[in-house]
Amino acid sequence: PEGIVALLRSHNVWAAAGIWFSLMSGAYGIIYWLPQIIKQMSGADDFVVSILSALPWVGLGAGMLINAWHSDKSQERYWHIGIPSVIAAGGLITATLLSSDWQAFCFLMIGALGLGGAQGAFWALPTSFLKEGNAGNGITLINLLGNSGGVVTPPIIGWIRVQTGTFNASVYILAGLLLCGAALLGIIYRSLTKISDLTVVSEDAVTEQT
Repeated sequence: PEGIVALLRSHNVWAAAGIWFSLMSGAYGIIYWLPQIIKQMSGADDFVVSILSALPWVGLGAGMLINAWHSDKSQERYWHIGIPSVIAAGGLITATLLSSDWQAFCFLMIGALGLGGAQGAFWALPTSFLKEGNAGNGITLINLLGNSGGVVTPPIIGWIRVQTGTFNASVYILAGLLLCGAALLGIIYRSLTKISDLTVVSEDAVTEQT
C-alpha cells in the first residue's frame, strides 16, 4: 500500500522509531538487570535487593506523570524528551563512577526518573507529524521497531556482563543509546521546522497574489 511505503520512506518515522528504541532499551535493561546491578553494587541480601529494585520504578512513574503533564501544558515536545533522555544517561553513567553504594543508587533513581519522563512525553511527538489517515499505521510501525529493543538489548547486556564481569560497559551502552535517541530529535525538529517555514512562505505568496 502507498501509505506503508510512504511511512517507510519517512525520515521522521525512522527517527521516532530510533528514539523509542533507545527508550525501550533503557527500560528493558532496567527490567531485566536492575536487581543484579543493585546486588553487585550493594552486596545486600535478596530481600533487601528486591525492595531496592522496586524504588527506581517509583522514580520512573513519577517522571512519566510529571513530565507528560508539563509537556501537555506547555505544548512542547523536543526538550521534554531530549532533556530527560540526557538526564537518564547521565544518571546511569554517574552511578557506575561512584564508590558509595547509596550515592550510586540515588543516581540510578535519577536515571529512572529521566527515562520515565522521556517516555511520558514521547508519543505526543509522532502523532504531531503523522497524517491522520495513516497515523495508526505509523504508530504501529514506530512501536514495532522501537520495542525490538526489548529483544535485542537484554541478551547483549547479559553477554557483556559475562565477558567483563561487571555491568559498567552495558550501562555505558544504554547511556549511549539514550544520547543517540536525544540526538535523533534534531532530525524531526529540522524536518518539521522546514515544512512549517515552507507553509508560511506559501501562505505569504498567496496573500500577495490576492
